[in-house]
This record gives sequence, C-alpha cells and structure tokens, in this order.
Amino acid sequence: YRRSSRGLGDVYKRQILDSVIKLLLKRRRKTAKKLRKSLQADFDGTRQTEAEFVRRLNRVRPQVEQWLMNQLDVLACERDLLQSATTLVELSSEHVLNEHTPPTETVAAGLLRLQALFRAAFMDLAGDVSREERISATPIHDIEGELDRLTGHIVEEMYSEQRSPRNTTILLGIVLEMRDLQRELVRAASWQ
Repeated sequence: YRRSSRGLGDVYKRQILDSVIKLLLKRRRKTAKKLRKSLQADFDGTRQTEAEFVRRLNRVRPQVEQWLMNQLDVLACERDLLQSATTLVELSSEHVLNEHTPPTETVAAGLLRLQALFRAAFMDLAGDVSREERISATPIHDIEGELDRLTGHIVEEMYSEQRSPRNTTILLGIVLEMRDLQRELVRAASWQ
C-alpha cells in the first residue's frame, strides 16, 4: 500500500492560495472575512476525517505496519497543509483589514509568479499532467528560488523605507508560510 498525494490538493484547496494572493492585491475587506469563515469549515471537515479514521482504526484493529504508518503520514501532511492555509489567510487578512501598505508592483509580480508556480505544483500532485499554461516543468522546486527573490524585494523595500517594519513582518510571515507549504508539497511529491 502506497501513500498517495492525489487527495492533498482537495484538502488544501488550490483556490485558497489563489484567494490569499488575490486578497493581498485587490484589498477587499469583505473577501478577507469570507475567506476566514470558509477556512473554518475546512478545518472542521479535516478534524471529522481524522476522528472517523481513528474510530475505524479502533474497530478494525490492524497491525501497525507500513501501510498504516503511510496513512498517518498522509493525515499529518493534510493537517500541515491546512495549517499553512490558515496562517496564510490570517496574515493576509491582517494585512488588508489593518490597511497596511499594498504590495508594490515588484512584490505583486513575485506573488503572481508564485501563484502560478503553486497552481502548477498542485496540478502535478493531483495527477493533472496537462502542460497547457504551465509556468515551469518543475514548479515545486522553482518555488524556492522565487521565494528567495520575493524575500529580497520585501526586505529592500523596508530598507528604503517604502514599507514599515510591521508591514514587512506580515509580508515576510506570508513568505515564510509559503516556504512551509512548499516543503509539504515536496514531501507529498516524494510519494508519487
């Protein structure tokens, strides 16, 4: 029995990252509140899935073998992806609701490139092998370099006083959480 990463795109819902970036660029307060609420439903659903898995485990009582450990690893990865989604939504909502300075054109371009890379990475995990509109042949690995570039732009803007330290803290928090998300995607891709 093998671990499968195909369902992980469903748990995280590729649209969440798209929504976070759209929220940062469009700055709509109502969207921030809706996004927070919808994520709570995802969290509740994940908790119910975990509880059902444990109930069935208790009922069937299988031996602790590799297939069981693999299933637990998938559950852990799903939880980590959801945690990343939650953190990204909270930080982007804070950025918008507290009316921080919007991203500059340079930062916005980096966010849009990351959006496309993450979208392609999730498509790969879901088994969608269509190569139309792909930004990269190896999106999961290209995300890291783009995150490095974006981090540099954000820090340089703070140094040049285009961005406050608090604003920088929130944007860097978003970038750090995207790094965690990228590591989870690498983990999930290793199961294929």
